[in-house]
Amino acid sequence: MNSSETLRNSKIIDSNSGVFLEDFIKNASTEVPDWNELIAHISDAIYRVVSTNSKLCEQSVKKLYELTHYRDTDLHKKISSIATQNGINASRITSFSDLPFELTSKISKYLNFEDASNLAFTSRCHLTLQKEYIINAANFGRQLNELGFTSPDKAIDFAIKFQLGSVNLFGFENISNNCLKRLSENLPELNQLVICSSSITNAGLAHLSQLHLLNSLDLSFCGSITDTGLEHLSNLTFLELLGLSDCSRITDEGLGHLSKLSLLKSLDLTFCRNITDAGLKHSSKLTSLESLKILYFSRITDTGLEHISELSLLKSLDLSVCVNITDAGLVQLSKLISLELLNISFCRQITDVGLEHISKLSMLKSLNLKNCKQITDTGLEHLSKLTLLQSLTLDGCDKITDAGLEHLSKLSSLTIRT
Repeated sequence: MNSSETLRNSKIIDSNSGVFLEDFIKNASTEVPDWNELIAHISDAIYRVVSTNSKLCEQSVKKLYELTHYRDTDLHKKISSIATQNGINASRITSFSDLPFELTSKISKYLNFEDASNLAFTSRCHLTLQKEYIINAANFGRQLNELGFTSPDKAIDFAIKFQLGSVNLFGFENISNNCLKRLSENLPELNQLVICSSSITNAGLAHLSQLHLLNSLDLSFCGSITDTGLEHLSNLTFLELLGLSDCSRITDEGLGHLSKLSLLKSLDLTFCRNITDAGLKHSSKLTSLESLKILYFSRITDTGLEHISELSLLKSLDLSVCVNITDAGLVQLSKLISLELLNISFCRQITDVGLEHISKLSMLKSLNLKNCKQITDTGLEHLSKLTLLQSLTLDGCDKITDAGLEHLSKLSSLTIRT
């Protein structure tokens, strides 16, 4: 059995015991393996430890390397020989902090953010590993203010220096239009951006219009932007995700500009209270849309749902607190044959008749009917046809009884919240 096979078949004991890679050490090949192969072996072992104990920390990793690099004489000699051949001084390797960067860097890629953070920010760890951790975390969407940056300017300096593909500025106050100008001028390949700042104006969005490769943009809580700003965004033809929650100055005209975004898959318009049925008519041109949130739309009626019914690829629709929609609107929604998630909580005009229309959504997995107070046991009988339903919320549906819930008893995968 070669060393690679031995490693795969070895028993990894809990990290707190300080015993690792027993079979690998005992049966290691007498031939000195390639340094890169050894890195791959030990990295795989670390991955296996993490998969069984997600609370990996500096102490447990130190025990591993004390064992594999120090306590076991034969293996230590082999590793020292390999390191020497690769120009690495291995004479004093006794812990994780002493390992060559080639190995620590490789290992860090196997860890989740929490574990990598525990390793990267201990006092004796490589500064280079800290930098690599921050870069990787940032590129996976972590908020830069959670990674040690105290101002948006410093965060943007870092993003530019290392040409990040993702920049999350959520949590920073006073993000200026000039910040967006710097991003657009220095990060031409940026593909994900989160801002969420009331200080951003239409002028800032004019700068963002130069980021032609952007595919995800979250402008939630940017309450100063208007329809003019959305006209600038219409140039972002690769955009797939757009968050406009609490951008309360946006109107139907703004959605007309967005209708040009043919690749858009997800749109969040929560609390954009000035949008009416006419705006949803513009949105019906977004034929790639899979997720739509229009919560708290007091001006939306059944006519708006007729426009939404044209979005044939829609999988997730949130209509919570759209208080003017009725059963007639749900007739239109029954055309959305790909719909998997529907939230009509607090839509108090919905009755059992509406649920009969919903029962035609054969792909539905999640349905929220919270505080739909006119629904009765008869409505649940209609829902029993939804064989794929996994989640049903009935909080505040006071007319539901045990008899109604019994209609759903055959849906074995269903979880009901009442």
